[in-house]
Amino acid sequence: EILTWSVCSQEDDIDGEHIVAFAEEDDPDGFEFLEILKEVARENTDNPNLSIIWIDPDNFPLLVPYWEKTFRIDLSSPQIGVVDVEDADSVWMEMDDDDDMPTADELEQWIEDVLSGKIDPDDDDEEEEDDDDDDDDDDDDDDDDDDDDDDDEDDDEEDDDDDDDDDDDDDDE
Repeated sequence: EILTWSVCSQEDDIDGEHIVAFAEEDDPDGFEFLEILKEVARENTDNPNLSIIWIDPDNFPLLVPYWEKTFRIDLSSPQIGVVDVEDADSVWMEMDDDDDMPTADELEQWIEDVLSGKIDPDDDDEEEEDDDDDDDDDDDDDDDDDDDDDDDEDDDEEDDDDDDDDDDDDDDE
């Protein structure tokens, strides 16, 4: 089930960002988290900037691996984060599996930090670009090595073909 506590349109997002909560309604932790989230939503109904999208992963089993890979989260427990819709960058509230769910005050503070821009999925873009540059250099070196290996294999195949031709000549004599 996808539920939004406010009507979500492009005007509702915060600079192309949405607050997304994943929680299984039938799971005890998910139910507890949703109750806390509903409390925060009720307390902030007058905030026109607050828009939370709730997704129950149980209703979309084929999308769970995609979401987990894309957002680098574990959906076996409740999650809330802010997602940049343009590049799928995201920041997720830290919630340890062993700890209790966040309190309404903790969740509200986290949401306020998102709305004020203190928590922003774009903050790590520069770091990622630097990391990507490093990765590209490493990949180029690896690709060169792979190309050499491919050339060697091609040479071996050509040698085998030559041997086959020699065998054919022997049969003709």
